[in-house]
Amino acid sequence: MKKLIISLSVLFSGLLFSQEAAETPVQTNNRWTFGGGIGFGFGSNNYFNLSAAPRV
Repeated sequence: MKKLIISLSVLFSGLLFSQEAAETPVQTNNRWTFGGGIGFGFGSNNYFNLSAAPRV
């Protein structure tokens, strides 16, 4: 049973990452990128974590 679950999870993860990337035109004169991330987490002993990471 354990081997079946592991096999199915490997199969499904392979299917999720097997998407083909679409061709987009490349702009060579624009090097600016914008983005970032926001996250939060909980832990033991009433631990709370909040993070923000901007990127320019």
